[in-house]
Formats: sequence, C-alpha cells, structure tokens
Amino acid sequence: MAFILYVLVSLAGLVLTCFCEWLVGGAFKLTAVHGKLIIIVNVVSQIVMRVLFVILYSMIPQYWLIMLLLELLVYAGEFVAYRRIAWYMPTRKWLVYVLTANTVSLIVGAVLNLMIL
Repeated sequence: MAFILYVLVSLAGLVLTCFCEWLVGGAFKLTAVHGKLIIIVNVVSQIVMRVLFVILYSMIPQYWLIMLLLELLVYAGEFVAYRRIAWYMPTRKWLVYVLTANTVSLIVGAVLNLMIL
C-alpha cells in the first residue's frame, strides 16, 4: 500500500512540476518544441530523482538533506540537458530559465506540502 501511495504522490509531483516549468517556459517565450523538451527533461529528472531518493534514504535518513542534494542535482542536470539539446540558444537564457522554473516548482510543491500536512 505504501508503494502505491508513493507512486501516486510521485505522479502528482511530476504533473505539477511539468506544468509549472512549462508555464515558466511560456513566460520565457520558449517555442512549442522547447515546451516538449521541458516536459521530457522534467519526466526524466523526476524519475531519476525518485529513484535516487529511495536509494539515498537508506544511507541518509535526513529528508531535508536528501532533498537539498537532489534539488541541486536537478538544477544542474536540467541545465546540462537543455544546453546539450538546445545548444543554439544562449547559455544565459537557459541558466535563468532553469533557476526560475525549478525554483517556482520547488516553491509551489513546498507550499502544497505544507497545506497538506
């Protein structure tokens, strides 16, 4: 039962993150192609983040420390992915986008967590 709940919460987080970052992409005037890229990169990063969480939790039981490490990896990983795939766009634009989009989705997720708890 706990596994099913974890999967459902993970899927909800994935949808929320993709939506937030897609909206931020629109504010940055990114194209529909970039919107698809944002969704793909976020799905991959969220799956990797969830798998790493399960692995790391057995070694580091402090939730906040694991989440801090994973969020830093997400910021770095998404920036590298966008730069490699959409190399033709300025590095600064991708950097500001990644910082903004991930911070927005992080804040929205944190607020929802506080409301639920």
